[in-house]
Amino acid sequence: MVMPFTVTEFRDLIRILYTQPEWRAELLRVLFPEALVDLPRALEELAEAQRRTEETLDRVTERMEQGSAEAAANRERIWEAMQQGFAEAAADRERIWENIERLTERMERGFAEAAADRERIWEAMRQGFAEAAADRQRIWENIERLTERMERGFAEAAADRERIWEAMRQGFAEAAADREVMKRDIGVLKGSTKEGFYRDRAAAIFGRLLAAGQDATQEVIQCLRAAEQANRVSAEEYQSVLNADLLWSGKVWDTGEEVILVLEASWKVHESDVERAAQRAEVLRRAGLKALPVTAGEEWPEQVEALALRERVVIAQDGRVDDASWQAALASLQ
Repeated sequence: MVMPFTVTEFRDLIRILYTQPEWRAELLRVLFPEALVDLPRALEELAEAQRRTEETLDRVTERMEQGSAEAAANRERIWEAMQQGFAEAAADRERIWENIERLTERMERGFAEAAADRERIWEAMRQGFAEAAADRQRIWENIERLTERMERGFAEAAADRERIWEAMRQGFAEAAADREVMKRDIGVLKGSTKEGFYRDRAAAIFGRLLAAGQDATQEVIQCLRAAEQANRVSAEEYQSVLNADLLWSGKVWDTGEEVILVLEASWKVHESDVERAAQRAEVLRRAGLKALPVTAGEEWPEQVEALALRERVVIAQDGRVDDASWQAALASLQ
């Protein structure tokens, strides 16, 4: 049940609350919400914020007033600079127009000079074309004369070449003939050298095969004279045998049989050398002598060597007698 509360009591309560702060705070918490209880502090904070706002506004106002003053000064400077720029631009435009006028005057003079130059150039070109046409005419005339001269020169050169070729052909023929003569002369000279070699060294060359070797020319002459008188050999055969390069006699070491060598010597042996030695040995055999044909030389072609072996002709090379051909020739005497 709620007890009645009088005015006198209320005043007493107020007086007590003034004397008891803790009762006053508790009463506030009971009577008002929590947010209102902190109202004094909130008011204080609001006052502080108001103070800071006023200070900020004062600074902003001061800065704005300062900025306005600076802006006014800047506007003044800008305006002065603009006025100066406009004045300078006006002066520049004046100078530009003056330069344009001078350039225009110079261009007009240049165009006039260029027109005069073009006229002079055209005149020079016309004159040059005329001179070039005259030069071309002279050149063609010179070319025609040169062509005619070249054709005559080619004809003369062809005739000269023909004469040169004829002289060269004749020279080559003469040179070939000279080479043949030289070859024959060299062959004869080499053959003579070989003939002297075998004549001078016959005893040494054939001493290994024959004993008591000696020149048989006189012996052969006596036999041939008797054979000629008996009509066993002809005069031509007689002379042919005496034309042999060497006639050498001796006794075969193994048998003691006396034989006569009919030698044909040359540097390079030909088939005619082999045949000539064989024919002369055959003549001496008809004259009653045991004759062996011998062919000597440095160069022996294969076909010539084969012919010598078939004809039983002794082969000698570089001062040495081939044993096989020697034995075959001896066998033909049996």
